[in-house]
Amino acid sequence: MSAQSNAQSSRSGVRESVSQLGQGNFVQSFLFVVILKNINYHQIRINAAGLDVTREDMALDVIKEVGPRGHFLKHRHTRKSLRQRQFSDITAQIGADCNVRDPIEVARAKVDWILENHQPEPLGGAQQAELTRIIQAAERELDDG
Repeated sequence: MSAQSNAQSSRSGVRESVSQLGQGNFVQSFLFVVILKNINYHQIRINAAGLDVTREDMALDVIKEVGPRGHFLKHRHTRKSLRQRQFSDITAQIGADCNVRDPIEVARAKVDWILENHQPEPLGGAQQAELTRIIQAAERELDDG
């Protein structure tokens, strides 16, 4: 599967999953999308950092040493480099069966955990007053429109 068709499939899965959550559960849908967008953010951040092209990072000496039919995963340089890579906690989660879990299912589980366990701090009096003022102004604007 090409990277483009994989991305399209992923977007389709996200749309389908959000629609399955239903319109009545905006908070759950919103959290689900935020968690999945986090994957995009981290991938863009990693890509924006650039590709290292130093002799050490390109490992030309390792390529020459391993040869065309060699196995890079056994090489010390590969193991060291893989430990330094950053992987998403959503897309690279290993399941009980030792396979990579479906990112959509991981995101759903994370949303469920947040909704069950997160205890936000109550807003202070000044913050509540400011939110009340904003809501009242918006309601007046809607009534006039």
